[in-house]
Formats: sequence, structure tokens, C-alpha cells
Amino acid sequence: MLEDELRALSTKKKEQLLHDAGITVIPPMQGLAIKSMLSIPWYRLRILNRWLKQAGVYLGSETKHRALCNELVGGNLKVELAPFPFKLANGGEELRGAAFSYIHPASQGMLSNF
Repeated sequence: MLEDELRALSTKKKEQLLHDAGITVIPPMQGLAIKSMLSIPWYRLRILNRWLKQAGVYLGSETKHRALCNELVGGNLKVELAPFPFKLANGGEELRGAAFSYIHPASQGMLSNF
């Protein structure tokens, strides 16, 4: 069966087949970097992935991206509700709660993996 034959191929051969077919594959680390640089949530990354597939660019699976993110952060990601000033339509400001996330401690988080 064709599916079994494709699974039996080496990674290098699979990459060559995709290249010959005009399909570009972005590695998970670069895909995660794209998500980070664009500051987009996971659902927007899914939308971006669908759009890129139409252009022959495969961003990879969300599962691989999330697993890599968990590996890099190592469970040190903290998310809190913090007060931030928001501008009102009338020009004033209002304090409202908004999500604030950080890696704690930073020395053991993502930066130490590079």
C-alpha cells in the first residue's frame, strides 16, 4: 500500500519528495518562532497554517509545536490576571484585568535552552 511505502522512506527521502513536488516544510522550531514573532494565539496559527498550505508551504502540526513549546518552557510558564490601563473612547483610562504571562525563573526557562 502507498501509505506503508511512504512510512518506510527515510526522512531525507521524504524531504526530497516534498521538495520535488514543490512543497516547502517549515521545521517546528521555526514555526514556533513565527508564532512568537507574530504574537498570535494558537487558533490564529491554525488559520495561518491553512493559508500557507494553499501556497504549498507546510507549517507542521500544532501538536508538534505545542510539545516543543512545553519542552522549551519546561512548565515554568506563569499566567496571572494583572491590572493594566486601557484607553476609553472618550480619551480617559480605565484599569482592567488582563492576562500577563512570563517564564519563572527565566534562568531555567526558554533562554537557558539556547
